[in-house]
Amino acid sequence: MTKYKSGEWTKQQIIDATFRLIADKGYDDMSIEDIMNEVGKTKGAFYSHFQSKEDLLYELMRTKLDRKFDEIAEKTLNKLKEEPCDVREILLQLLEMVYQGSTGSDPVWSATYYQFFLMSRKNPFIREWLQEQYREWESFMATVVRRGQELGQIRSDIEARVIGNLLIAAFQGYELRLIVDPKADLFEERKLVESFFR
Repeated sequence: MTKYKSGEWTKQQIIDATFRLIADKGYDDMSIEDIMNEVGKTKGAFYSHFQSKEDLLYELMRTKLDRKFDEIAEKTLNKLKEEPCDVREILLQLLEMVYQGSTGSDPVWSATYYQFFLMSRKNPFIREWLQEQYREWESFMATVVRRGQELGQIRSDIEARVIGNLLIAAFQGYELRLIVDPKADLFEERKLVESFFR
């Protein structure tokens, strides 16, 4: 492994460890020493890549959280272009991703993400970032719903934006419920999604 690749690998390890520790301890109770103990490197390795814990946090937001949304959006929007296009199945797959991020194959995602809501009360940068995240999700979900309406699959007597926002609220409510009750039934959420279809 070259020195550059080794450095990039260490940087990614630091980001991944921070992601897990935020879920376990919260940002305020997590120290740089905690992070580097998790990675198995010295504090010097930390400062080779980041100026501060806050600098690391913003890098994590950009490289993990923003990138995850971009991946979901790109994959979903490509599916909307397919023929035939089953919008019900697309929305149910999004719901399944919520489940996987809360209690399934990657349960750290939801726990970490909701820590950012707590941090946003004290940090204007994070608050603005979350507001932008909401705007992006609203636009994305409205696009999905609008496609379903164009295909005659989703009821058209309610605006796409309104249905999209209701689905976002339902998904987030389900996500929070799964954090405290991993055995929560997916059936009710599926029925809610399907209630908008013809």
